[in-house]
Amino acid sequence: MSNFTININAMNENNLPLYSLSIGEFKALLNEQINGQINTEKHLKGSSITGQLIKIKELCDILKVSKVTVFAWIKSGKIKAYHVGSRLYFKKDEIESTITNRKAKGNG
Repeated sequence: MSNFTININAMNENNLPLYSLSIGEFKALLNEQINGQINTEKHLKGSSITGQLIKIKELCDILKVSKVTVFAWIKSGKIKAYHVGSRLYFKKDEIESTITNRKAKGNG
C-alpha cells in the first residue's frame, strides 16, 4: 500500500469528510457561513428579547476585572453568559442588575 492510500484510509477511520470543491463552490460555501453568522449576531444584537449584548472584553473593561475573573463568575453562577457559535456574550441589563443587587445586599 502506498503512503497516499494509507493516509486516505486513516482519514476515513477518523470520520474526516473528504470533498472535492471548486474554488467557486468553496467561496460560495464560505460566504454563506460568514453571512449566516453575521445575520445571527445582528439579529441577536437588535432583538428586544435579548437586550444589548456585550463581549467579554467590554465586560472586563466595565467591571475592571480580568477574563479569568469573569470565567470564574460564570462557573460559580454569579453571572450568565450566552454563546453564539463560538463567541461569548453577556446581556448588559443583566450585568447592571447583578451589580445593583449585590450593592443593595452589601456584597459590592
